[in-house]
Formats: sequence, structure tokens, C-alpha cells
Amino acid sequence: MTDATTATYTPLPTPTSIRILVLAPALPSSPEINCYLLPSDLNSDHNLFPETSPRPIKSLSVMYTSPPLPGKPNEFIVWTDTTPTQPRKMHPFQRYSALSYVWGDPSDPVYINLDGRQVPVTRNLYAALRAVRKLHAGKRLWVDALCIDQSDCEEKRVQIGLMRRVYEQAKRVVAAERLLRAEMEGEDSQDDEDDEDGEDGEDGEDGEDGEDGEDGEDHTFKVVPQTDDLELQLQQLGLADPGPTKFLERYGLPTVDSPFWVSWRRFFASPYFQRIWILQEFLSAKKVRFHFGDARLDASAVIVACYAIREYSEVDNRAYMQRQGEELADSGQPHRGLKRAWLMFEKRVIWKKCPATLAELIVLAGQFFMATDLRDKVYALIGLAKDGQEYMGHVSYEPSETHIKVFTRFARLLIEKGYAEELLRCSGISGSADRDPELPTWVPNWADTSPSVNPGARMVFTAQAGPARTASMRVLDDTKLCARGVVVDTIKATSERMFPVSPSQDWMDWIVATVKATIMIRDTLPEVNPMEIVFELFIRKRSLAFDTDDLPRLKKGFEAFLGQLSSLSRALPMRDKLKGGETVIMPRVEPFRAFCFFKDRSNRATAGTRFCITEEGFCGIAPEKVIVGDQVVVLDGNATALIVRDSGKGDGSYVLVGGAYFHGLGELDRLSTEPSRDIVLV
Repeated sequence: MTDATTATYTPLPTPTSIRILVLAPALPSSPEINCYLLPSDLNSDHNLFPETSPRPIKSLSVMYTSPPLPGKPNEFIVWTDTTPTQPRKMHPFQRYSALSYVWGDPSDPVYINLDGRQVPVTRNLYAALRAVRKLHAGKRLWVDALCIDQSDCEEKRVQIGLMRRVYEQAKRVVAAERLLRAEMEGEDSQDDEDDEDGEDGEDGEDGEDGEDGEDGEDHTFKVVPQTDDLELQLQQLGLADPGPTKFLERYGLPTVDSPFWVSWRRFFASPYFQRIWILQEFLSAKKVRFHFGDARLDASAVIVACYAIREYSEVDNRAYMQRQGEELADSGQPHRGLKRAWLMFEKRVIWKKCPATLAELIVLAGQFFMATDLRDKVYALIGLAKDGQEYMGHVSYEPSETHIKVFTRFARLLIEKGYAEELLRCSGISGSADRDPELPTWVPNWADTSPSVNPGARMVFTAQAGPARTASMRVLDDTKLCARGVVVDTIKATSERMFPVSPSQDWMDWIVATVKATIMIRDTLPEVNPMEIVFELFIRKRSLAFDTDDLPRLKKGFEAFLGQLSSLSRALPMRDKLKGGETVIMPRVEPFRAFCFFKDRSNRATAGTRFCITEEGFCGIAPEKVIVGDQVVVLDGNATALIVRDSGKGDGSYVLVGGAYFHGLGELDRLSTEPSRDIVLV
């Protein structure tokens, strides 16, 4: 992260104050960036507090550089908000746009002028500021790296508590990540683009900046309704009900091998969709607009495009997201980027209507997005959570607060609040090989962003949270979790194939794993119907908040899948002859939509797992690192089965391998007649 230690920050006047960055104008070719800080109180926003805050008046002001820059003009114009009774007095709340970008590498900084002082910033931020600055007037922005004193741990803690408000009260969020835009060298600037003042129409001057198309913006983008209501967008675009045989490809969509999709893949491969702070910015913003050099695109257009490709494509949509030999650092990254983007779009709508708790956010996003400072894997979500204020007292950026301590502290807090089952489902030794040995196995490794981590399959809250659910659990010595429960069974056999987790692995790998697991079930338990068991394990009715309305559709998709197994049986021996990483597009099946729905659901339920069979004859899917001899545990008050292994410490403690799901779990729960005992996880 960029450390603006050479800047001198004046203490903020109130606990709800932030700093606004005024970005001075310049020619597009000018490498110098000059900016200045103004205080702004979020509690003085007239739109939110009309009774206590005066309505601002937009004024064209002259700002003087202080100190004057050698050989440079020492004044420029900027729109500011003034008070109605004292037109020359600055309004305590200054309207602004929030800049959303990826911090980038801090080891190779570029220097800008902040309040007359040289301040290091990352090249990503430097490029973003050049991309959004104007030619003739200043621009008001909120930029986290510059508006927060990064050297002040206490200020950072307080400002984190305001993050959601910062983005909710911004007029818009401007996404200007380097990899999302063309280089601006030598191009004409959109002088009046994105003028943040007068946009909301309060002063009868809506759109005076040419935002609605006067500045040459591509009008084709305007067919997309500017709303988060996806159903309304689809209705207006004629995509609400395309029918069983109407696919995008039949309306002139470029073919899979078209160069058009290169830009699409590079867009989603951008680090923008990987960062956890971006998630908060995107979910909290009123409006989001992407910058691509001199072109701009509202996020609503991307939402519709993602939905259409996902739901109305005639081919496996993964084919659009990866191509053999393309120069990307990770061939699977575009597909994971698309999944992250869709998660942002989907939750933006859901959580605005029904905000989530920190437990829900952290289970879903903690292991899905990345952060430069690993502590932010937790801290970045507090501002989004509806119960976030309950956790603010536990935020600390002191150097002694390692991410191991932070992860463990918040895991304990979530257990105390009744979220043990959800938390333990995300924990264990499975995942990347670089898990820190100091991190207890009952604490989720939120630092892990490997593809084997599949939070989408674990994002289920099976019961009402509350301390009563975990009253029998307690943390010992800050490292051990003692819980009451019963060891109900032991793993007898595991499949040799793990279900693929990386998008770079094709659909054929998943089929091979399915066939081998089915054969294992048939050979070990000849009296059962293996396909019946496979179907339930694939949809995981209890662990994925199964919706009974989906059952007919899932069954149709499963029948189509069985047809695929039959038609592809001759192709399986040819699998090793295929080129590594080559995408296999599945033959056409009917009903195609039901098949895709089943495939998506089953992939989420099985990614990174193995089939296993217990000594009592129960079939299940367990974490990838499960081995013969591991034990199955059910904790008091929890429905999730856990796989544990002797820790080897000689004290009867266990390491947690991970959560599992078994066919007939209800019967499994009743296997043991022994009373509950202490089970210690280390």
C-alpha cells in the first residue's frame, strides 16, 4: 500500500469528517499531478440531514495553490458548495465522486504534489488520476490512499467505520483501474466529462457537463436502463423471457473465436475484480461507471451483459472466458473475474434491500477477494455489515496485530455470536499448501484465495444465529476451540479423483471424476443405486439451502447429464490425447437450460472435494485432503458434519480437515449412542 508519509495532515475536525481531494486541471500530456485537501463532514450532507444542514449552492470558485508551484499558475477554477446565507463560505459538506481503483505495487512509486508537498503514490493511482482529471477545472474526489492519513493507525480505524457512508454519499463511483483503460498519452481529455456538480438536478442544472451524451459518448450504451433492477433491465431489452430456443448467438453475437472476446476476457482478468476494498466500493455506491480511456460505460450495462452470457448462451459460457495460448498470467482468471463481478452485481441489489451481517459477508467474500494488507480481508467488510458497529472496537492497525491474530480474534467473536457452523464449514487444512502453521485449523484461512476455496458452496446459514447455538463452545488459550459433540463414523474409502476447482480445467475432468466416484460407490455398496446418491450429493439439499421449487428443473438437468455420460463414454479414453488446457465444448443437449442449471449447481457443490464412504456405509463429499482413517464428527446444535484427524500431540485433540456432506445425514446423526464429550480442535 502507498504510504503518504511525506504529506502533512491536519487532524479531522469531527468523528464524521473526511477529506476531499481537489484534483487540479492539466493538459493530458502533462506528467505533473497537483491536488489539495478539503475537510468535509458527512453529517452535514443536506440530502440526508435537511433539518440540520443547509441546502448547498453550487459556486464557481477560484482555488489558489499553496505554496505556489515554481513557474506554474497559482490559481484554477473549481466547482464548490457554498452556504445559501453566506455565498462565500464553504459548505461543511462538499459533494464528490469516489475513485475506485486497484492500489498496485508500492515498491515502484511515482510522486505527485499534495498540498505543495511531494507524495509517493502507486503507478495505478497515478494513471487513474491522470485519466479522470479535467482540462480547464478542478475536480473533487475521494481517494482512500490520499484522503486518509495512512500513517495514523487510529485515524484509519475511525475512517474504516465511515467507509460505507463515504461510498453511499458519493455522487458516483468512478472505476479507473489501469488495466481497464487505454493509455491516455497524447489523447484529448474529456474536459467536461463526469462533472460531479449539478448532476442530481437540485439546482435545475442536471447534466450541464454533457454527461448525457453531448460530449461524444457512445450512444449505444444508452439502451441499458440506468437501474439496479435486473428484471426491469431485461424486460426493456427484450431478454426477460427469450424462450427455450432463443439464444444470444442467434442475434448476431460474435462467435467464440472472435477477437471481440479478447477485450471481454482482459476486462474480467483485471485485478479490479479481485480486490476486497473494491467490493465495498461497488456495493455501497449510488452509481458506478467504468472508464476505458476516453470511453465510459455504466456498470448496469455490464450487469446485463454478464446475466445474458450466463443465462442465454447457446454454448458453455466458460468458452468465452478462456482461449488456448492467450497471453494472460492465469488462463483461469477471466472466468474467476466474471464470477467475482457477478457476485458484486448480484449482492449489490440484494444487500441494498437487505443488508448482510459480518458473518455472511466474511463467509462469502473473505476467501474470495484479495487484499494487500491481509487484515483488510476482515476489516474491509465491517463497513458493509449491518452489525458492523459491534465489531469496530476490535479493529486495529498496530504493527503487532498480525493477520493471524486478527483472523483468530474475529473467528472467536463470530462463534460467540452463534455462527460456529458457518465458520467451521469454511475452516480446515484443505486449501492452499501455504497455510500458516500458527493459524488454528478451526479458524478460516481468509488469506487463501486459491481456486480450491469455494465460498459459494458454503454460503448457507442453516439456523437462526445466536449465542445459544454455540453455548457449548469455548476458546482456550486463544488457539484451541473446545466444543461438545460426538464422533459418529470413520472414513473407509475415498475416490482417487478430486473434482476440479480451476476454471482452466475443462468439463471433461468433472465428468471423469463423476464416473470414477460412481464406480467406487457401485463396487463398495452394490445394494444401493449410485446415481440416486450422486444426484443428492451434487445438489446438497441440506447444505446449500435447497429450494424445493428447483427440484423439477434439477432433475431434468440431471437426466440430460446422464445422457451426456452415455454419449461421451467412448470419448473418455481419448482424454489424455487432448491438448492440455484446451476447452471442450459440450455437445448440444436438451433441455439445455435445465442442464446448465444442474451443471452450475453441482459444480458449486463439488468443487475441490472427493467422494468418500464411511465404515457404516454412508456416501459423502469431503474436503480434498480427506484420507482413510479420518473421523466424522457432529457437534451439538449443528447439522454440518465435520472431518477431523488426530493432531498427533498426544492430548486427544484434533485438527479440522473441513466440513462434509453425507447422503442420509439424518441417520448418520443418530448412529452414536454415546453422550456428547469435549472435542478440542487446534
